[in-house]
Amino acid sequence: MWIRYHADAGRFESQVRRLQDAGSGWFADHESRFRLPKQRGPLLLWAVAYDNRGGIDWVRGRVCVD
Repeated sequence: MWIRYHADAGRFESQVRRLQDAGSGWFADHESRFRLPKQRGPLLLWAVAYDNRGGIDWVRGRVCVD
C-alpha cells in the first residue's frame, strides 16, 4: 500500500510514501513534511491511499495559512 499527498498550494517534501508491505508489514514513517505557500489564505490538502488490488480511499481537509 502507498499514500500520495496533494495540495492546491504549497508542496510536500515527498508526495508518495509507502504505508505497508506484504512481507514487512506497516511502515511507521509514512508522513511527509509540508512546505507552506508564501501567500496567505485557505488551501486544500488531501491524501489518497492505494493498494495493489485497485483499492483506493482518500481524505481531505481545508486549512488557512495566516
